[in-house]
Amino acid sequence: LYTRWIQLATFHPLMRTHSARNETGFNQEPWSFGSKYEFVVKKFIQLRYQLLPYLYTTFWQNAAYGTPMLRPLAFVAQHDPQTHNCTHEFMFGDALLISHVSEAGMKEKEVYLPTGRWYYYWNDKPYEGGQLVKIATPIEEMPLFVKAGAVVPNYPKLQYTGQAPIEEMTLQVFYDDQPAHSTMYEDAGEHYGYKNGQYNVIRFKQASDKQQFHLKKKFHGNYEATYKKHRVCVHGLPFTPTEYVVDGKVFKLNARNFAVGVVKVVLDREFEDLIMR
Repeated sequence: LYTRWIQLATFHPLMRTHSARNETGFNQEPWSFGSKYEFVVKKFIQLRYQLLPYLYTTFWQNAAYGTPMLRPLAFVAQHDPQTHNCTHEFMFGDALLISHVSEAGMKEKEVYLPTGRWYYYWNDKPYEGGQLVKIATPIEEMPLFVKAGAVVPNYPKLQYTGQAPIEEMTLQVFYDDQPAHSTMYEDAGEHYGYKNGQYNVIRFKQASDKQQFHLKKKFHGNYEATYKKHRVCVHGLPFTPTEYVVDGKVFKLNARNFAVGVVKVVLDREFEDLIMR
């Protein structure tokens, strides 16, 4: 139960295990239940820290547009009557769909995916939406999907916020052959400089097809972030690219750019146009 709660809390505004009362007297630290569960809890705490720029963007969206951080499927797919009674699935921001594991010993569960294409976060397996899919629920995972076309910003692994200046922002990009838009918001996070224009709104557009991947980026703002590089990780390409083009300059890809199902390149933060072909 503790581990499953940590998994769910990773995708909520508040992630904590303490409570006002602890009548049972059990320890609430990640290592209190043995190394097996400590490993899983650590994995999700690290994921939470990595998702901080995405999480921060969802709070900005709430402040700017009123969109909630946690969104029922009926909120994002009102035209689909199958979403109207979905109570085990929810969206975390624009791109992530979560379904919690609510029963001890559950080996699998059915998850409804709205229309569109989705990737299973843990292995990049693609799924077509508009249907129920059956997902295994081992203790080290919970059902987590990413909307195709999305750009999900990640920090490096941290032990606490402010541990070190962020030198590189990772962009996890999930291929789709339909136009898709994503947004990232950033500011200092600890004072009111944003009221004086010290913030950035970064908008992404993926306009890919079956022969090439194409990501456009538009930068608006005056905040000077600490990182100077983007590590762009592209998931789900239906072809094997041999080169990439950054703002008109052509570069060859090599073995170091490829991982299992992912193509990685490191670019200057100011890049505006990326093509892989």
